Amino acid sequence: MGRRVTAVEPEKGDRVRIDLDGTPWRVVPTLAAVRAQLRPGVELDRERALELHKALRATDADIRATRALARRDRTRASLDQLLEKRGVRAGDRDDAIERLAQAGALDDERYAVNRAASMARRGYGDPAIRHDLEQAGTPPEAIVGALEQLDPERTRLDALVGTTPTLRDLRRLASKGFDSATLEDLASSLGFDEAA
Repeated sequence: MGRRVTAVEPEKGDRVRIDLDGTPWRVVPTLAAVRAQLRPGVELDRERALELHKALRATDADIRATRALARRDRTRASLDQLLEKRGVRAGDRDDAIERLAQAGALDDERYAVNRAASMARRGYGDPAIRHDLEQAGTPPEAIVGALEQLDPERTRLDALVGTTPTLRDLRRLASKGFDSATLEDLASSLGFDEAA
């Protein structure tokens, strides 16, 4: 027979203290206590203790995932990789990621569109943007959609170099990942023998 929960008292930082049989036992995240349905009068038997253990793991995964997204937007794949590095179990990672996606806090398409637009504003070409999105684990269809929302690469290129680009400008743009065929076309239209 297990011990009985006699109190669930608020503590600092979204945590609660659990008393068993009138004696302070443990301080846990409030969400874990709610998930395990700990309340006065409930017996903390083996089954309920396992529920609490699962709830603690799930809550830890949620907290780590939420903190990671608070720092910067991520793809599902990059968040999964980060949580794995931090020792979060696969099932707990999957559940946390799914909860965040359902809540709208994690969205691969939104990530791809925002990241692609940001990189385009900083002067990057489509190949560099595609590579960056691939490295972040963005699904291929989200990459295609994000690139389609950008102005055409040639339009962005023309805006960056103006009317009198130099060979040095073309080399700089090559380093920013603009398509080599587009750069060669621009170079030949300006009378340069090569763009690199």
